[in-house]
Formats: sequence, C-alpha cells, structure tokens
Amino acid sequence: MNNKLLYSMLIILVIMFGFLFITNQNTLNSQDETLKSTINLSAQEEMEFSPDKVKIILGVETRSEKLEIAKNENNKKINEIKNILTKYDQLEIANISFNIYPVYEKEEEQQKIQYYKIRNMLEIKSYNLELISKIIDDSLKAGANTIYNLQYSLENEIKAREKVIEKALLSLENKVKYIKDNLNKNEYELINLTVNDNLQGSTLYFNNMKTSINESSINSTNIDPSKIKISVNLRGEYILSE
Repeated sequence: MNNKLLYSMLIILVIMFGFLFITNQNTLNSQDETLKSTINLSAQEEMEFSPDKVKIILGVETRSEKLEIAKNENNKKINEIKNILTKYDQLEIANISFNIYPVYEKEEEQQKIQYYKIRNMLEIKSYNLELISKIIDDSLKAGANTIYNLQYSLENEIKAREKVIEKALLSLENKVKYIKDNLNKNEYELINLTVNDNLQGSTLYFNNMKTSINESSINSTNIDPSKIKISVNLRGEYILSE
C-alpha cells in the first residue's frame, strides 16, 4: 500500500515538474519574441550607362516582274554593301533574313503574279559607336534602302547590374539602420531578400522604310547614342532585436 502511494506521488511530482518546465519555457520564448520585431523594406535605384555596343539591321528590297532580275539586283546591292564596309575594322556582318514575296494582281477569276519582291536583311555589329553614321551612310550609298532599327547595349551587362544592385543595397541598409536606431534596437538581421532588375536597352526604329532613296536625301546621318538605363528594386525582410 505504501509503495503504491509513493509511486502515485512520484508520478504526480513528475507531471507537475514537466508542466512547470513547459510553462517556464513558453514564458521565456514569449519574452524573447517580444524583444524582436520583423520589418519589410524596399529600395529602388536606377543608373544610366553609356553603351559600348551597337547592332544595326538594314537591308535591300528589290522588285521586278522577273524573279531572276529581282534576285540578281538584290544580290548585287548586298555584295556592294558588304564590300564597302570591309574598310572598317572589327565589324560583324551576317545575313539574317532572305525572303521572296510574289505580289498578285487582284482578279476575280484567277490570281496572276504582278511582280516579285525580294527582301534581304543584314545584321551589323560594332563596338565602335563613332562609326554608326558612317556605316549607315555608306550602306545607303551602296544600295541599302531599308533600315529597320539600331539597338544599343552593354558589353559587360552583368558588371553594370552589380553596380546598381550595390547602390540599392546601400539604400536598403541606410533605411534599416535608421529604423533600428529610432526603435532603440541594438541589432538587425536580413532573413530574406528579393531582387528585381530591369534593363532598358535603347532601340531606335525607322518606321518609314523607303524603297527609293537618292543621293540628295542621304547626305549625312547624324545619330547620337542614347544612354542605357538599368533599374533595380530590392525587397528585404529584417529582424530587429534588442
């Protein structure tokens, strides 16, 4: 009987000790949590960079009732453009498109080919932006009659992005330090960071594509490269503690 009583008392003591321990732990955790605060901050920065690479897309469009005539005339002008551009160093020139379009007369009974239209496009890349105007002028004089766009870009885009992210991080750090000091907190810890960046390349489109350009209309092309904009948006989650 005495053994059973002692055994029962021992079980009760163990249960009471366990309950007191859990209660004490919850109290400590609750006190610890009250010493911490979680905040979410954002920072956005944008920087402009001077482009160091350009891509020019231009071409030759020819028309004739005879397919062979249109093709030969097109090939001749494309070759003349390539030849005249060989005087410039470090140009990358490639054919990116060649299309033949039969144009039909509108007749009720049957379709009859009125003429053939051939379009041949070249992509020209250069790291010397001072040559842009000269490349365009020489290409037009050699027979190019369609210019589609000029696209400026950065050779080392990753390095430029890192500069903007670094600037945005500094802005984010200044914000969290300011809030920490005003809330009388001693430390802060970054627990989550989201980075969104946007590269805004510069592209100039020539919508008025002409098929007949004469010498007087292309005396000189004056093009000044525009800046490349990179914007970065950071969202950081911080824990502030005393």
